[in-house]
Amino acid sequence: MKYFTLQWWKDPGKNMLDVTERYRRYVKSVRKALPPDLWRLYWNVDIHDAHLRCLRLVDRTLELKLDGDPVAKVRQSFRLTYEDVSSLNSTGNPKSGLAGPYGYGDLGYNEIEVVGDRLYEHRILFSSGIEFQIRFSGFNLWYKDRLA
Repeated sequence: MKYFTLQWWKDPGKNMLDVTERYRRYVKSVRKALPPDLWRLYWNVDIHDAHLRCLRLVDRTLELKLDGDPVAKVRQSFRLTYEDVSSLNSTGNPKSGLAGPYGYGDLGYNEIEVVGDRLYEHRILFSSGIEFQIRFSGFNLWYKDRLA
């Protein structure tokens, strides 16, 4: 993670607005280079506190299925599909993390970055301290709302 690190999450303090604003400015600066669904993920959808239910990689397509925040009034289900995946990196530290549910924990923060011509990276940080870095060239977002 470049902006929203586990250390920052543990103690955002006075830097919370600075980090959030720097990231917001970056994403707005690359908006025209983002696929529409990747922009929607940033601008219209909140996956904070979602839970990863399934990670499936077949050929060069990665699919993440998420259940939204379990205490929200409107429950959401998400499917993030990454196409032409060139790399998937997952890291974790068994001695560092935050309290949270079992499994990967709560999805805390995510960052998108343009890393080349039609090449993107999505970074995801879970409360367990596990991080994903996914490099890809195509992206589809699906989500569904339902009342709790």
